[in-house]
Amino acid sequence: MKKKCLLLFPPLAHPAQPYLSVPLLVGQLKKAGIEAYGKDLNVEFFNDILTKEYLEECIHNRKINSKTDSFFNKFEPEIYETVKNVENAVNTYKSDDFYIPEKLISAISTISTALKIVSLRYFPTEISFGSYVNPKYSLSYEDVKAFCLDKDDNIFLNYFEKIINEINKNKIDFVAISIPYTTQVVPALTLAYLIKQNTKAHINIGGNLISRIADTFCENQELFDLFVDTVTIGDGEYSIVDLVKNLDDYSNIPGIIYKKETIFKNTNNPIMDLKELAPPDYAGYDFKKYFSPEIIITLQFSKGCYYGKCSFCDFFYGKPSFVHKSIKQIVDEIEQIQKKYNVDKFEFADEAIPPSLMKKIAEEIISRNLNIKYFVMARTEKDFTKELLELLYNSGIRMMNWGIEAASERILKLMNKGVDTNDRLRLLKDSNNTGIWNHTYVIIGFPTETEEEIKETIDFYTHNREIIHSFNSQTFVTNKHSTIKKSAEAFCIKVEGNKNFQPNYAYKDKIMSAADKTEFHKKFKKTYIESCGLGLWQVILPDEYLFLYVNRFGKEKLENYKIGK
Repeated sequence: MKKKCLLLFPPLAHPAQPYLSVPLLVGQLKKAGIEAYGKDLNVEFFNDILTKEYLEECIHNRKINSKTDSFFNKFEPEIYETVKNVENAVNTYKSDDFYIPEKLISAISTISTALKIVSLRYFPTEISFGSYVNPKYSLSYEDVKAFCLDKDDNIFLNYFEKIINEINKNKIDFVAISIPYTTQVVPALTLAYLIKQNTKAHINIGGNLISRIADTFCENQELFDLFVDTVTIGDGEYSIVDLVKNLDDYSNIPGIIYKKETIFKNTNNPIMDLKELAPPDYAGYDFKKYFSPEIIITLQFSKGCYYGKCSFCDFFYGKPSFVHKSIKQIVDEIEQIQKKYNVDKFEFADEAIPPSLMKKIAEEIISRNLNIKYFVMARTEKDFTKELLELLYNSGIRMMNWGIEAASERILKLMNKGVDTNDRLRLLKDSNNTGIWNHTYVIIGFPTETEEEIKETIDFYTHNREIIHSFNSQTFVTNKHSTIKKSAEAFCIKVEGNKNFQPNYAYKDKIMSAADKTEFHKKFKKTYIESCGLGLWQVILPDEYLFLYVNRFGKEKLENYKIGK
């Protein structure tokens, strides 16, 4: 009897665009002749709660206490104005009004207030785009378990009733939930709990986060009693087909964790021939639900990171050594997706694509005369010559996300970035001159980093704002499987422990306190704004929105748009 599979992407993540994980697995199952379809519960959730009717219900049923009363009394006129305008704000995200900065900024403000109204009903839970916080729980197993079953504070216990009905009605045999972010832990495990308790479906969870915290499932057997049947570690394409075909006995399938009398962890995922990977399948996805006027399809052409030596990073964890699809397969996939879904905008979501491979992809795109626009993540390699950057622009690239991280030569060596720092400004200038938007990543408070070295990074950004157009910044975190965590003493930090569902560790830096790092991070952003003004790009993140604006208006117009002028 043929198995029926449902793959789910749970709340809470930003609903700007469809995420890749579920369509990728659906495509792989369908290629194997297995009936499968996917649902983005995250985007459905935000569409369901951001309505006039739902906000009125939240106001009527809000929790009554001193804090909620204070908020409601202080902002009552704004609250009722938000209820009146919330659906117009949602439509702004989804229509051409998105490209009118004043309208988009207003819509962002309205949606922010609307989500605070929703939060009043589930206080002290705070809900926003891509964030789900409640001071009652940490990411420890016991806290997460208690919160998943908390009928008063957990919005999802009632919300997921309709998907449970769908699973039973359609007699689904296998349900997989993809969990890349910590903000999805409570929603995803609530969903898993309801499926396990109320359906006959086999329940599997996986995703980047799950692979990095796999030991949590080995250490807490109760997870298999309450929430899941199997856990996928590593890339799900390696094991999901075999798992679905062998639900009666999956003991020999690599890349899964399961419980019999005790917990078993099958590792050693084989390095899959990427010729066997199917393109992502978005069948059944309603692109009109996304909070964006245009859809950007995410594609991935490689596994692992071709460099894989940065001391702070562990995103390569659980993945094979770097392998990539053939040039023909890559561009065939782009062309197929473009025609099938009538889209022309893409994100290539590889950890980083080597310059030599990007050159070949660009040449093939141009030779086929594909009219696409795209953005990528990249290392500041000296092989990104002026000629290559011009070729990339001509192939459709409009934004590159560069890992800058810091300006200090000493800190970059500790990070083991492996790039020529003297060549970075040349590269950024050449990229800027071709018309590419340079979006960058910054880490503040790397172990042993001094106040002077942080100032060096601040100066680097303020003095080079004409060629560094935007950035995402964060304070340093100790990723669970990073070189730094494994060699903490050498980096002058003391690792203090981590919560079960947390992919990083709390730590103490012997040089600089966490509070000081937070203050320097604030100073970094404040100094930049004071010297450069508040740019539109600082308001319209995530990256996908920035890319759409760059593509629509060009680099110069977006560069020069300042809020409040």
